[in-house]
Amino acid sequence: MVLLSDSKAAIQAIGPYEAPSSKNILECRALLERLPVEGLHIVLQWIPGHCDILGNDQDTAINDVIQH
Repeated sequence: MVLLSDSKAAIQAIGPYEAPSSKNILECRALLERLPVEGLHIVLQWIPGHCDILGNDQDTAINDVIQH
């Protein structure tokens, strides 16, 4: 499974090379470590934002509504 995100900072924070800066990052890392045991291989992939990638603008709009 490939998870696409336009947030390089989030992908880098979740990755193994940065010191965890929050409980949420630790929880994400723990989940990603468990998934292969359950048969899922996860790849985090950065994509540029606002460049007509299907679903990216809709996701941004949904996140804006959730945040406010």
